[in-house]
Amino acid sequence: MKIEEIKQITEQILEAKQLFLVDLSVSKDNVIEIFIDAQAGVSIQTCIEVSREIEQHFDRESEDFELTVASAG
Repeated sequence: MKIEEIKQITEQILEAKQLFLVDLSVSKDNVIEIFIDAQAGVSIQTCIEVSREIEQHFDRESEDFELTVASAG
């Protein structure tokens, strides 16, 4: 999976929710870790919502990946 594509999708989703990207990494085994934050903090529910929105942009049938979205704060 291409990190640039994941970053672009993630930033679009976060901008709409007034969140920002702290860190993003993709391992060679397609383990994606995304750390997000906001001025007022980020709830677990928000992390779940962002994760689901990101997953909708990728096809699990063609790409096997693991996605973690967490708050940096």
